[in-house]
Amino acid sequence: MNTKELWIYILVGCFFLHLLSSCTTVLSGDPTPQPPQILTPTVQSRNIKHTIPVEDAERNYWVHEPLSLEENQPVPLIIVMHGLGSKPQSMFKAGFNDLADRENFLVLYPELMDGDSTDLIEDFLDDVEEFYAIDSSRVFMTGFSLGGMRSYRAACIFSDRFAAIAPVAGAGECTDNLPTHPVSVLHIHGLADPEVPFQGGGNANHPAVEEAIGFWVGFNECGIKPQEIIEGEITHKKYSGCKKATAVELITIDAMVHKWPDREMETADIIWEFFKSNPKP
Repeated sequence: MNTKELWIYILVGCFFLHLLSSCTTVLSGDPTPQPPQILTPTVQSRNIKHTIPVEDAERNYWVHEPLSLEENQPVPLIIVMHGLGSKPQSMFKAGFNDLADRENFLVLYPELMDGDSTDLIEDFLDDVEEFYAIDSSRVFMTGFSLGGMRSYRAACIFSDRFAAIAPVAGAGECTDNLPTHPVSVLHIHGLADPEVPFQGGGNANHPAVEEAIGFWVGFNECGIKPQEIIEGEITHKKYSGCKKATAVELITIDAMVHKWPDREMETADIIWEFFKSNPKP
C-alpha cells in the first residue's frame, strides 16, 4: 500500500468514526447542552407592548421604560399620540425615548384610530397605572396633528388628571366639556401648515390656533399680553401670571408645513422642559 492509499483509508475511517459518534449522541437522548444565546439589549427591547379590550376588539399601546426605572418609585408619564393614518411606532423617533432614559420618566404610545372616543385615552392611563408607579402630579400629553387635537380634547375632559399638554400641528377647543382644573399648555405650529392652518379653516374647518390658546389663557387667568422671543424663524410667546403657577406658551415656525419639527428645533427637549417646569398644582 502506497502513501496516497494510506491517507485515503485514514480519512474514510475518521469520517465513519465521526458519524458513529453523532448517531450515539442522538440515540442516547443526551446531547451536549448548548449555552443560551445572549442578546444585547436595545432601545427597541424596552418598548413594552400592552393590550386593553375595546368593545369587541383589542387595542395596543407601548410603554418605553427608562434604563433607571426603579420599582415602586413614582415617575412622570408622557403620553405621545400619533397622527391620522400613522402608527404608535412612528412617534418612537420623536426623541422622547432617549430623553426618558436620561431623565427617568415613562413614555406611553397609544394605538388610536379615527373616530375613537376621547375616553379611550383615560382607559390607557388607567391600564398603565396597573403596571407602573405613576406620579399623578406629573402626567403629561403631547401629539402630532390629530394626536395634538386629541391632547386638547383630553385636557378639556380630564383636566383633573393631566398637568400639561403640548399639541404639535393640531388645534382643539373645549366646546361640550369644559375643564374643571387649570392645565398648562404649550402649542407648536408651522405658519405655512396647509392641512391644519394656523389661522383656522382648511378641509376640516379647524379652529384657529390663537383661539385655542386664547381659551387657556383666559381659563388659566394669564396676562393677555405675552412675552415674545424671536430667534430666526421661531417665535416663542409666553403668557405670564397664570393661576396656580400654570403656564401657556405658543411657538410658531415660519415657513414650516404640516410636520413634526425635527430639524427646526429640539422639539422633544423643549416639550420636556415645559412639562418638567409645570407639574400639576
